[in-house]
Amino acid sequence: MSESTGKEWNPRYLEYATERGLTPDEALAADRIRWPGGCMAGFIIWCSEKDRETEEQAASFERFRQNTIAEARATLAQRKRWNP
Repeated sequence: MSESTGKEWNPRYLEYATERGLTPDEALAADRIRWPGGCMAGFIIWCSEKDRETEEQAASFERFRQNTIAEARATLAQRKRWNP
């Protein structure tokens, strides 16, 4: 909980603030100045970037997994040809 407001913060918002070196209250205050028409804009942008990173990592892992499976199948097929 935030000491100054008694609020319980979303875990992702806590990560957002911590990554910026701020408390959640400080991050909110800084974002109110930076985005006066939408103080959560910074957090929303940050979440989108984190989601994109996660999607890219998942896609990269899936390519790695598919390549590994293909290589294993090719190796097994080659061994079967050479072993009577």
